Amino acid sequence: STSNLSTQDGSADSSSNDQDAQASAPEAAADTKLDAAVVGHDGSKLAAASTSNLSAFRQDGNVLDLGKFGQFTIVVDPPRVKDLSVRGRPIVGCPLPAVVDLEFGQGVPIKWRWTEKQSAPQDSKASAEDAAESSPVFGATAILVPDSNLVGTELQVTCQLDSPFAKTHTAEVGAAVIASPDRGPFSERQADFAEPTAVDSSAFRLVTYNVLADAYSHTWDNMYEYCAVEHREIDYRLPLLLREVLDYHADLVCLQEVDAKAFDSWQVALGAAGMEGRFTPKAGESIT
Repeated sequence: STSNLSTQDGSADSSSNDQDAQASAPEAAADTKLDAAVVGHDGSKLAAASTSNLSAFRQDGNVLDLGKFGQFTIVVDPPRVKDLSVRGRPIVGCPLPAVVDLEFGQGVPIKWRWTEKQSAPQDSKASAEDAAESSPVFGATAILVPDSNLVGTELQVTCQLDSPFAKTHTAEVGAAVIASPDRGPFSERQADFAEPTAVDSSAFRLVTYNVLADAYSHTWDNMYEYCAVEHREIDYRLPLLLREVLDYHADLVCLQEVDAKAFDSWQVALGAAGMEGRFTPKAGESIT
């Protein structure tokens, strides 16, 4: 406003006349004029008359030069984490995958840290992420396989993209680590598959497995009444299923009744074993 100038004591002064205020405006504008230019890879300024904004600002590594205000490197589509989640109950000996949803981040290295769940002290300005930095690290990949020493421990995972613009993201695991149930029947039927097939073998191993869709769990009261309700939960079953399938050391895995919401966890776990996944819903068209 040209009729309300701030005085030295911070109060509004409406007694200044508009003519004086308007006269001083060009001087103020001259003081704050920006001498801006975009500098290319070779260090030369791009000609404003012949360079479009698209060419100037969509080229990684160009520099925006604002004179006395500094120089700023232009980064196009910096990678970022859109979401980080952990699906499943942590069980000793079972894979617990962290699923990260990236934007412009494919191929960018990620630093992973599995630590005990942290909460920042109420009398401190430190964040939970800061506290986690000084905590023992239980794992440094996207998948943690808890050991018996972690029983009763509540966990969290943090991921940091290898980018100067990326923030640290943290996801808490919804329950503490529990001991593994008895593996009797599973161990017996896996005894013949303890080792993967030989690399130079003409044979391959195929595993097909119906994992029972969680979407139909409301129908299980009569079908699987011998199974405790808490053991039918997908968060309990998923880590056990991941271990079961991975321990067959298959070359090809065909799964039935995989929930869409759980496929990402399968993708991470089996991907770490060198597999590529495809998900086909009931409609029949592969979407991954």
